[in-house]
Amino acid sequence: MKRIFIAAMLLCATIGLWAQDNQKLYEIIPLTPYISAETNMAPEAEALLLNRMRQATLKNGLAAMDNQVYIITTSVNVIDKQLTATVPQNWVVEVEVHFFIGNGIDGTLYASMALTRKGVGASEEKAYLSAIKAISANDKAFKPFFNKGKQRIIEELLAQPEQAEQPAPAEQPEYNTSNWQ
Repeated sequence: MKRIFIAAMLLCATIGLWAQDNQKLYEIIPLTPYISAETNMAPEAEALLLNRMRQATLKNGLAAMDNQVYIITTSVNVIDKQLTATVPQNWVVEVEVHFFIGNGIDGTLYASMALTRKGVGASEEKAYLSAIKAISANDKAFKPFFNKGKQRIIEELLAQPEQAEQPAPAEQPEYNTSNWQ
């Protein structure tokens, strides 16, 4: 009876260690928030959007680090812009912000999502910035987006374990996001 109990305890401990090793893969996935130089955003809007991506990445259990293979990137499309009929006139800008998680080196896309936000401001630029500010790291749409991205990255890492052991590039790599739009 004692031997059966010891064997059962060893089996449970082994299963627990195996589960912890697979759980560590979730904890070590670093994403680099990245905005392409091709976007024509104002520096304030770009900095704010990078900050929102970092916040959302950290809130959803991933590491937000620079110069990594896996990236989270974005593209912003202006859907509508109008002048209000009020005095003083304000701009109303509606934007659609697409988020992508992928391998920035080989261009593999793992997950994507889009959010639509409106912003109001005294100028078109301020309204655009207001729309970007309306993106919250706590948005419920981020959770399934990051979960799908994590799962697809882990599937790739398990299929190619030698890739998980590669050190991070020492300098900013040239990311390939051209086919994600």
